[in-house]
Amino acid sequence: MPAKPPKPQKNYRQLSAELSDVLDWFDSEEVDLDEALAKYKEAMKLIKQMETYLKSAENKIREISASSSK
Repeated sequence: MPAKPPKPQKNYRQLSAELSDVLDWFDSEEVDLDEALAKYKEAMKLIKQMETYLKSAENKIREISASSSK
């Protein structure tokens, strides 16, 4: 069985848009509990990816700042 190709990395804007879609779904009047649990899990995954993205950006900024101050 061939290995799956890696998923392309999403940028912060894409992650934010997906999270916004999930949150908008929760505001709808047709919220099903089972689907809500799945959407909650999806939202938590997106938030974790966004946090990782921001930490990476912060590290890059620190590296740039450190190298430019030398």
